[in-house]
Amino acid sequence: MTSNIRIGSIVRAKLVTRACFLGEVGVCYGVAEFEGEQVYGFIFETGRFIVLYADDVMRALNVTGRICEALAEYNYAGDEQLKSDFRAGRFTPAFPLPWRWLH
Repeated sequence: MTSNIRIGSIVRAKLVTRACFLGEVGVCYGVAEFEGEQVYGFIFETGRFIVLYADDVMRALNVTGRICEALAEYNYAGDEQLKSDFRAGRFTPAFPLPWRWLH
């Protein structure tokens, strides 16, 4: 259920999307309302990111129930800042083993 997703929630991809590979780990970086519906932003180990409606989250991602407390207070300030934060290692605590070393 998406009601338990918050910033810092860890997910794993159940299918391939434009932002992730099957099994790739992601973390929620933002929760917002868009046109009356909740949307959730996720960034993945590769640095790609996506915003999904609740139904799409449940279809594409497995919500693990784990929270990365180091990111629980993350403040999304736009796509460019998100990319910069990723390059600076801000999301590293959510990804214990870098994806690039696994493949």
